[in-house]
Amino acid sequence: MRIGSLNITSVVDGEVAIPTETYYAGHTNDQWREFTASMCHSTGNPVQTVGSFLIEGLPDRLILVDTGVGNNPTFPFAGGALRSGLAALGVHPDDITDVLFTHLHFDHIGWASLYGKPFFTNATYRCDQRDWEHFMATDYEIPAWEHVLAKPEFDAPQPRLGPIADRIECWTGDSQLFPGLETLDAAGHTPGTTVLRLTNSGEEGLILGDVVHGYMELVADDWHLDAHENGEQALAVVDHYRKLLSDTQVPFVGSHFPGMRWGRFDGIDTIVDLPIR
Repeated sequence: MRIGSLNITSVVDGEVAIPTETYYAGHTNDQWREFTASMCHSTGNPVQTVGSFLIEGLPDRLILVDTGVGNNPTFPFAGGALRSGLAALGVHPDDITDVLFTHLHFDHIGWASLYGKPFFTNATYRCDQRDWEHFMATDYEIPAWEHVLAKPEFDAPQPRLGPIADRIECWTGDSQLFPGLETLDAAGHTPGTTVLRLTNSGEEGLILGDVVHGYMELVADDWHLDAHENGEQALAVVDHYRKLLSDTQVPFVGSHFPGMRWGRFDGIDTIVDLPIR
């Protein structure tokens, strides 16, 4: 995706295919299928992609947004391909100058460190202060829904992020990190969930992170994700972006959209995939 002179590339680390009702009580796989053709043929479950976004074009910066699920995912997650995805683009982990986390759930921090050392050896890691304080608290325990999808001894925030604690820099809420890259407060899914706004040469695009996990949450208001830490607040954020994106038709992408493809509202209640460019 190009936004002015910025180039944003989706780098797939893996995927997960879980029954719709696991995410959205009262909804079925057939209802999800109305919004995407990306379904697991063997199980019929929807496929959600896991990975990162590489942002090129900001002066002296090579930015990676989120770091996937890591090198040893737990079933039903599959993957660990971020290294290969970056290599295919001619990018070495040492080339990354900044790692930005939209939030600190385990499937977004997986390659932050490897074997107790920072994986991106030259990068400054950045996240919202509220997420850092919440997830790195000494009494924090991953919730039950994460416990069955991860290996807490490796994937929980403390062991995964501890090795990079001395290179964390935090923002809080709305902030301009760099010219052309802003953080927008989207707290609800987690205490510091963030949307990234990219602007360049009069063009704009939004990386929504986990504000939504699929188009259906933006098109219809009865798809309520069960994994929000503050459900009421998270739904208010979804309502806000539903209206904003519909009114402005700004291109957007979610961290778990199939293939991490960008989309845009086409009318009031229709979203179309944008061509890769």
